[in-house]
Amino acid sequence: MSLTSAAGAIIQPAIWGDAFEKAPVALLLKTEQGGYAAVNRAACDLTGYTRDELMSLPPEELSARAPDELRQNLAEFERT
Repeated sequence: MSLTSAAGAIIQPAIWGDAFEKAPVALLLKTEQGGYAAVNRAACDLTGYTRDELMSLPPEELSARAPDELRQNLAEFERT
């Protein structure tokens, strides 16, 4: 898996993995197919799901179960 930056450079997981995992905010990396490619510890802590549970949930199901603030953030995430 890799991310493409706005400049078009490929950023490999070895480079962003530690920063992604240790970010103090919830990060959920969505695939083009609509599922999650990666979620970090903060996302698990915020939602109360384990990593495996969170990765298996479709985004629309998570947002239906989420508190209002998380639901709003996820809606903004979906638009991007």
